Amino acid sequence: MPFEHARRFEFEDPRSIQSDACGVGFVASICGTASHQIVRDGLQMLCQMEHRGGLAADGLTSDGAGLLLSIPHELLKNSAARLEKKLPNPGQYAVGMVFLPQEQKEAIEWELQWSHEAQLQGMDLLLNRTVPIDVSVLGRIAKESCPSIQQYIIADLREEPTSFARRLFVLQKSMEEIARAKYGIHQKRFHICSLSTDSICYKALTPSQTLDKFYTDLANKKFASKFAVVHRRFSTNTLPAWPLAQPFRKIAHNGEINTLRANVTGFHSRVATIENSGSDVAMRSPGPVCSPGMSDSAMFDNAVEYLLQTGRSLSKVLTMLIPEPWEKDPDMPKPLRDYYEYQSMIMEPWDGPALMSFFHGGQVGAILDRNGLRPGRYWITRDKIVICASEAGVLPRRQDEIISKGRLAPGRILLVDMNLGRIIPDEDIKKSLAEDISYGKWLDKARVHLDEIAEKADGSMNLRRTSKVEESLLRRMFAYSKEDFSFILAPMANQGKEPDGSMGNDTPLAILSGKKPLLYNYFKQLFAQVTNP
Repeated sequence: MPFEHARRFEFEDPRSIQSDACGVGFVASICGTASHQIVRDGLQMLCQMEHRGGLAADGLTSDGAGLLLSIPHELLKNSAARLEKKLPNPGQYAVGMVFLPQEQKEAIEWELQWSHEAQLQGMDLLLNRTVPIDVSVLGRIAKESCPSIQQYIIADLREEPTSFARRLFVLQKSMEEIARAKYGIHQKRFHICSLSTDSICYKALTPSQTLDKFYTDLANKKFASKFAVVHRRFSTNTLPAWPLAQPFRKIAHNGEINTLRANVTGFHSRVATIENSGSDVAMRSPGPVCSPGMSDSAMFDNAVEYLLQTGRSLSKVLTMLIPEPWEKDPDMPKPLRDYYEYQSMIMEPWDGPALMSFFHGGQVGAILDRNGLRPGRYWITRDKIVICASEAGVLPRRQDEIISKGRLAPGRILLVDMNLGRIIPDEDIKKSLAEDISYGKWLDKARVHLDEIAEKADGSMNLRRTSKVEESLLRRMFAYSKEDFSFILAPMANQGKEPDGSMGNDTPLAILSGKKPLLYNYFKQLFAQVTNP
């Protein structure tokens, strides 16, 4: 029985320590059975993790709470019927959940823009639905910045399901580029919370307890969902704003991406070379893939979105961006090590303490970063429900209802495939990725070893034997000092590792130096500056 695979998920690792940060997780039906109870469970999970969020001075404005859910077909069908419209079958239309400026004139202009851009992509804007909200539950600060919230229901005129998702992606990026041209490159007046055929995002600057009071859709019993990805945000390296609330379109993130600037720069430099997998839709984004001015989590979500459109599977995308600690793991099978080494040449790790919950194409789950510095705990119940969150006890369940429990280890994935009705174990995911292509043969064919191009194996690389002339040349070319030779370069050459030290650094900034620093000395790596109380 496929569900028996659940027993193989018994991860425990002491490095998965508890830490104050955003509340994140998901609840899902393994068999993909949609119900309103899943929505209620998602809301309850948010309430249980309310302590992980923050409130403004008015006591009612939060720094973000939200749910990523299945598209509520029955609810939308009834709304369309009241306007004498008929919806296509589920999966044959997409819903865009959008934040817009409150001005009525702006809303009309954006509706016309959506219709025009949709037609360019071979789609039809069937319906513009104003999302029913109750602003009376908002705090003063949230109310002053509350956007107009619209749902755009879009059908595919070409009836090509294989390309519909990719054309939706191009439509989304086109609309974002139009907004940047209108409001500025770092604008937050226009925001697409989600645009998909199978998921929709409801998020707001409300406490967890009032999210379903603000969005009355969530209290409607016709709102049925197969899953709920939840997020209660503790604002860290960005100020709270409606577009920065989570979940985003694919992920919900607990943690920080410390290497963000390098990741985004590297990603943009490689976009032109990323394989398109034979798509009939041009994947050249109308604007930047990672939206300027957004948070690290939002940019990670942008990267996931783009890579999914190149034909890669969800598990491949996530392992590219958040790889396991593969470099020095002697127990890792060689095919998997080859896979990670190959992917490392395409994409640097998006490093930092991170627990990611995600959804795409009927698959929902969570992945932990390779250092395991965020907790990810899960339960699997007899009625085939998976509950995963950044802490235990987010939903009440008796012990006799639980058939498996545990927590994710560094680099591990918990993946629920609702299309297949089963949990796919981490080892099966990694084995499938590693054996999909002969990555080892590709590496052996293209890899060049330094010892293969060395003139002689006579120890000439030992810096202690470097001649005075060579040493002088190195100093002029690379601005090396005697200290660099003695304490940095020599240990690296002789021992094959970076030297350890704990002295203060009194080297002047490159721009103030009296010497001639190298160009790269003018730059420093930027890390996320985060303080969690």
